[in-house]
Amino acid sequence: EGKSEEAKEMYLKCYEICQYLADETDSLVIRSDLAIICERLGIIYHSENNFSAAKEMYIKSFEINLAVLEATGTIEAEYALAISYDRLGFIYTDECRIEDAEEMHMKALELRKAIAEKTGTVEARKALSASYETIGSNYENKGELQKAKELYLYARDIYQEISDETKTTESFSDLARANGNLGN
Repeated sequence: EGKSEEAKEMYLKCYEICQYLADETDSLVIRSDLAIICERLGIIYHSENNFSAAKEMYIKSFEINLAVLEATGTIEAEYALAISYDRLGFIYTDECRIEDAEEMHMKALELRKAIAEKTGTVEARKALSASYETIGSNYENKGELQKAKELYLYARDIYQEISDETKTTESFSDLARANGNLGN
């Protein structure tokens, strides 16, 4: 716990500095850095079960990422916004706001589909697979097993494609996890 507290203190200091710089400049790089710091603070608060503080940080990160995307239209900004949607979805799940969680995860999925179509990179396709797994898990938790299986199959097929292409230990591990989700 000492390391977590130390990390939180460091991120809070970074937050103050970055917030000051963001207020004083129009730098999108600084705003993007601020969004990352907010996300990391949200992760720390989330791990401490401080959901209100985590949500506050995730919302700040989301708002900054949305503004950066609107200003730049870059793939990187789309990717950051997809992460923000997922973080909010995880908080809403913990708050038992299942429909809101699903909406956030679906928005992340749609962004990741677009990114994967535009770039075709392994990273983009892995992120897309992770989105399918997240939404599949939500359906599984609701008892909608057929829909969950369908989504897990999408994820598995993408992981299989990546594994065939890259033949890395990581890709085989992802494929094994995806097969585990299907009970294989």
